[in-house]
Amino acid sequence: MIDGYLDKLIGENLLAKQESEKREGSGKLSASKLYWPLQWQILATKFKLKSNLDEYTLRKFQRGKDVEEWFIKQIKPVDSQKFLEYRGVIGFCDSIVDTKEWENNIGIIPLEVKSVTNMKFKRIVREDDEGNTVGEPDRGHVLQNALYALALEKEHHAITYIASDDYRVATFICKTAESKEKIDQIIDEFQAAYMLDTIPKFEPREKWQADIKYNNFPEYAGMTEDELKEEYKKLKQ
Repeated sequence: MIDGYLDKLIGENLLAKQESEKREGSGKLSASKLYWPLQWQILATKFKLKSNLDEYTLRKFQRGKDVEEWFIKQIKPVDSQKFLEYRGVIGFCDSIVDTKEWENNIGIIPLEVKSVTNMKFKRIVREDDEGNTVGEPDRGHVLQNALYALALEKEHHAITYIASDDYRVATFICKTAESKEKIDQIIDEFQAAYMLDTIPKFEPREKWQADIKYNNFPEYAGMTEDELKEEYKKLKQ
């Protein structure tokens, strides 16, 4: 006999937690949204719109949070969840670590931690026939953590991926300067769009964002420029 009470309870608790955590936004772009499409950035910051996640996605996110919190406890960082800001973009850095015992000692740097599936972990650490790692961290993750490095004036930053099924770990060390131009470009575009009396047309920055299943604001995705101007007026009211 299978009893579904506890499973149902967990789902209800996660949905209730999502509802209770809906806070008034700061009106500033967050580092985690740096590589979002411009339309999503404006809707989330200027108009403080939020998308509701379904129960399945909330469960996956909770698993990721649990794995990442466990990892942070293992590494004993210099600081964690530190508030940082660069050119008006804000965020909480997962951890700041001292690399003096690492294979590459590059001082104290920001370290972003991401939990991924085993399948994605395999893609990230994949090697070519000569044994060279050809996988790479997600562009959005790199830009997010590079922004923290800019705020801290650090030349390097690191991203750790954890395979959530078996806790394997892979860490990439990145040069901050390689991302600065792109970060400044995105911030310039956001600031310019924020001043306009309209909502930007939807243009994905990453392939997955083009899939309507993963669109945070699907009702705006196919709107014309005229329709977006009308929606802007409604939201302002």
